[in-house]
Amino acid sequence: MLLRSFSVGEGERKFFMNPESFERKTYVPRDIEGEPLKQEFAEVRQIEARLDNVSEFVSIISEGSISKGYSVESSDIDLVLLYDSVGLKYNSEEYWNQRKEIFEIAQNAKEEIWEQRKAELQRPRNITFRLVDVNQDILENQFKHRRYDQLAYFFKLSTGKKIESYRTYWFKKINNLPQEKRTQLVEKLTDTLSSSDIDSDTLTGRVPGTEKEKLLVARKNLWKNRIENFLTKL
Repeated sequence: MLLRSFSVGEGERKFFMNPESFERKTYVPRDIEGEPLKQEFAEVRQIEARLDNVSEFVSIISEGSISKGYSVESSDIDLVLLYDSVGLKYNSEEYWNQRKEIFEIAQNAKEEIWEQRKAELQRPRNITFRLVDVNQDILENQFKHRRYDQLAYFFKLSTGKKIESYRTYWFKKINNLPQEKRTQLVEKLTDTLSSSDIDSDTLTGRVPGTEKEKLLVARKNLWKNRIENFLTKL
């Protein structure tokens, strides 16, 4: 039961054949037993609906234990808000005003959710945000210098109307690489995603030691399969 959302069996292979369906399935926050947390997913989509009105907003990425299937009742909903600074000069007043606008919209949505949930629960889950700028200059520069931490976000579990256009650009670029370089890049992306994916200290307190190693291996294989399938769907 514990590893249900991480194993790659027949059901998961079926979803790999249709990456969009697979993503919709795996994006839903899950608890320690792998059960979908429908209320939490609805809250993420509620925040997304507000941000979709901001032209620079790209996507929400779900991080932390709640997106990986080993959350407990008190786990936070950890979110990354991807946005595109669209050529604004870094550290300029306009740049920081843009970040502030996105953060305030998300924060207001969070406070509304908190008030709604307080009527039902003594302690609703906390929602945390961090903002990441994914403008093309940053991504091209990182790609050139073989750093893939920003690019890796496009392979993460996500929701948002604009992310597909960014993915399309990068998937085509990656697929145009010579096969050897493409293979190396997939390995690098897999390592990048795997290393940031599992909080080992948190996992140790929630998953038995023998299961933990299986989980780590299964998760790495899941990332590699997801990357390859995303890259071949176009």
